[in-house]
Amino acid sequence: MTVIQPSYFPEISTLARINAADVVVWANTFIYKKHSVINRARIKTSAGAHWLTVPVISTGFHPATIANTAIDWAHFSRFSHLKALHVSYQNSPYYFFLQDELENILKKEFSFLQDYCALSTQFLCHKMGIKFNSINAQLLQNVDDRTCRVVKWLEETDCMEYLAEEKEAELIHIDEIEKRGFSVVLYRFNSPEYHQLYGKFIPNLSGLDLLFNEGEQSRSLLCKSVLHQRGNIHG
Repeated sequence: MTVIQPSYFPEISTLARINAADVVVWANTFIYKKHSVINRARIKTSAGAHWLTVPVISTGFHPATIANTAIDWAHFSRFSHLKALHVSYQNSPYYFFLQDELENILKKEFSFLQDYCALSTQFLCHKMGIKFNSINAQLLQNVDDRTCRVVKWLEETDCMEYLAEEKEAELIHIDEIEKRGFSVVLYRFNSPEYHQLYGKFIPNLSGLDLLFNEGEQSRSLLCKSVLHQRGNIHG
């Protein structure tokens, strides 16, 4: 089991984590944080990295979670996202094979951000051949403490291992998790290098960049990006 925070056309590191896990908890109960990648996708243009942002508004819910964060349709120009993608990737090998489906995604008029996050993530996973077996965190017990949450969610999803990045080891008590009969597998993400347009390579962009440039080879590159998987590490 692993836990991912929903995001708009997620980064390569998020897709690598999904690819490495059997069960993914879709953590839409987490607090929405401004200036994060939740509502933004980073692509590569001729001028360098560029953010595609879905503007959001407060719905008055407390706490303000990802699930209840609404799209600000008064300021959201889907056309500008499509135009930026077309201008930046029209010369990539796979863009035109995916253009119509991408347009169909952005034609959807969702009320809440998480719906765009879900659809864009499913699109990338499907095109890359990644199995996306997800469980909505709203169906699981809401626990504030990170370590207790890992244990509870492992129990509720019938999983025995928790997959986490190495930096997460400082945020959870691995010994406590293992005392409950579970294992923690820590890994290090190393952004794979691949052919990109416009000069110097930029790591860990939106999965769109990888897909447009590498197509069916995307998943094999993701498999190589998860390094040093280790079990039963005591923090």
